[in-house]
Order: sequence, then structure tokens, then C-alpha cells
Amino acid sequence: MENLRKSLIKKRNSVSLHKRRSAAEQAVHYLVGSALVAEHKNVGSYFSVKGEFPTDSLNLCLMQQKKNIYFPVLGDNSFLKFRRYREESELCLNRLRIPEPSGNEPLIKVEHLNTIIIPIVGFDNAGNRIGMGGGHYDRSLASLKNQQVENKPFLLGIAFDCQEVESTNPQLWDIPMDAILTESGIKYFTNTG
Repeated sequence: MENLRKSLIKKRNSVSLHKRRSAAEQAVHYLVGSALVAEHKNVGSYFSVKGEFPTDSLNLCLMQQKKNIYFPVLGDNSFLKFRRYREESELCLNRLRIPEPSGNEPLIKVEHLNTIIIPIVGFDNAGNRIGMGGGHYDRSLASLKNQQVENKPFLLGIAFDCQEVESTNPQLWDIPMDAILTESGIKYFTNTG
């Protein structure tokens, strides 16, 4: 798994600046045209770092659409909490050097988010994802596995097309995505959860 993860990170990091900008524009176009934006008010997203799919324009678009945006905050126990983000929010760096909203902003329970946009290192055609290897999202979303469908946030992975693999070799603790957003569109999965 580590060799595959390293290979995919290298592939992701090799995407040109021009392609990143174009992919970000396409992602905004696809997401705005989907029911996810129209129907969902509380959206979990993230600040893209370390070659991740760029989310700046996506996050700005969501805020312009009057969505409540929440970004992950890394807790002491490596579980993610989600804290409100506004353009005027103060940011701080967590222990992994990732920006997150400061403690002045309100937290939301993960089950109260309508959609969570999740960074991806790799994904397969069944909606399984490979993350950076820390297990933060899988641990933080594990409690959703047994909830009724109407109570679960929609899990939207975001990646470049080049990050798709034949199989991620999912483990029991891996949380599959409901859809993956790439520069080519949104791929929905019916066999998740």
C-alpha cells in the first residue's frame, strides 16, 4: 500500500499548474451544476496543501452560494472536528502544518454536515479512497457507517483523473465515498455505505 500511495502522490504532484487551475474551474462547474450545491447548506471542505486538488475557487464559490463552510480541525486524538470557516476567520497551523480555523469559530458535529469534500491520494471505480495514511477521515467518519441513510453526510472525494487506480485494496475500516469529483465530472457510486 505504501508504494502505491507514494506513486500516486508523485503522480498528483506532477500535475502542472495550468492543469490544476483548469481542473479547479471544471470542478466548480460540475459541482455548481449538481444537486449537492442546491440542496445542501452545511458543507465540510478543506484547505488544499501538498499537491492536493486545489479547493480555493471551490470554497469561494460555496461561500458565494451562501453555504456554511466547515474545515477539519485535527484533535489531540487524531480525530477530525469540523469548525466553521468564513473569509474573515483567523487561521492557525495544526501539528501537521495544515491551516485550520481558530478556536473562535463554532464546531459542528459531523452528522450535521450535509456534504463533506474529502482530499484523495487515490481512488477506484467502487468509490474506495486512499488517503495520506494517517486514518484521520476514516476514524472521524466511522461512526456514520451504521447510521440511517438520511442522517449521513454525502461523502464527496476530490481528485485528479490521474489518481484513479484499478483497486485501492480497501480494508474493513476504510470509509468509501458516495461520489468522486474530478476535472472530468462527478462519478457516483451506489454500492457505498
